[in-house]
Formats: sequence, C-alpha cells, structure tokens
Amino acid sequence: MSRPGLFYLLNNTVFVDMAETEMVAAFPDAAAIIVIIKGRMTTYGTEHGKHHTETANGIYQTILDGVELLMVNIEDNCGNDVGLVAQTGFKAVKTTKTDNPVTGKVIHAVGTPTGEGKFMAEYLSDEYAKEFFGETKPHGAPDSAYKQTGFSENHTMYFDGYALGYIHGQDVDCRVWGEGTAGPGLRSAVFTILLD
Repeated sequence: MSRPGLFYLLNNTVFVDMAETEMVAAFPDAAAIIVIIKGRMTTYGTEHGKHHTETANGIYQTILDGVELLMVNIEDNCGNDVGLVAQTGFKAVKTTKTDNPVTGKVIHAVGTPTGEGKFMAEYLSDEYAKEFFGETKPHGAPDSAYKQTGFSENHTMYFDGYALGYIHGQDVDCRVWGEGTAGPGLRSAVFTILLD
C-alpha cells in the first residue's frame, strides 16, 4: 500500500471506526496508540513538506511501527472474533504466499521545477510498486540515452538537473518506473520539463 493510501485508510476508516464506543471498550489501549500515530503522521507531513526526505522516511517507519503496535493490540484483545476485527477498519485475512510475483506500474507522473535546475517528480502507481526509479535524458534523444538518476520509496523523487549535466533552458525527459516483487514494471510514466 502506498503512503497516501495508508494515511487515507488510517484517517478515514481505522481512526473513525476505532472511536466508536464499542471499539473503545473492546480495545482500551488503542486510543493512546492512535494519538501517537496521529502525531507522527503530522510530523511526517511537516518534514516531507520541507523536502527532508531522509527524516520523513525515518518518521514513516515509526508510523508503521505504531500501526503494527495497534494491530497487535487488536489481535491480543479481539478474542478471535473476526467480526470485531472487521469493525476496527482492518481486514482479517488469511495470508498466503503467491506463486505469481508481480511487477509494479507507475500510472501517471508530473514534474515540477523547484529552482536552480532542480525539479521533482510526483507519481501515482498501482498497489504492487514498492520502489521507484527515475531516468533522465535530453529531450528528443533516443530512449537508449536514458540514465538512471533517481530512486525513491515513496511517490516523490527529486532531481538536480545541473548536477546531472543538463543546462539552463534545456528540456529534459524524465521517466519513472515502479518495481514490485518480480522486478521492474513493464509500464513507466514520462514527462518533459524545462530546466530553469
């Protein structure tokens, strides 16, 4: 699940469902865990908004740790009642290993100049994409000219066009690939950006 997808699920389903009187009574420690997760989500948003990717990535891991703690709390207190678990907003599922690994697909990408030859790519992907790779080339050059120039584990990637050898006023093609359990996807998203 993507980070925006997880945040949406938590804010619009899990946190809402867990605030119901029956859920508060069934899982008395969950409210405190949810407060911690919400605080971490706010801090993540602040750091991500400041382009502090490494810090935001670390905070995101603490969010995942909090969600895991919440899920363990639910598991420990549900009394194997699948109906009760379903009321929390989480799904009770049987996990199985798939014999069919999947690739990740990037569905759409846009580029935004951030100044001084730098730009960022933001993109949407399917649920299988876990890592993302960026490639750039001069606009109009053949596809064989693409070079891997970026990597991200979320849906934003930053590029320094000047450091990559491009010049002011040059059009640059950027292609973003997703990677799933079976390696790189067969579909990428491409955009062209004018370096400022």
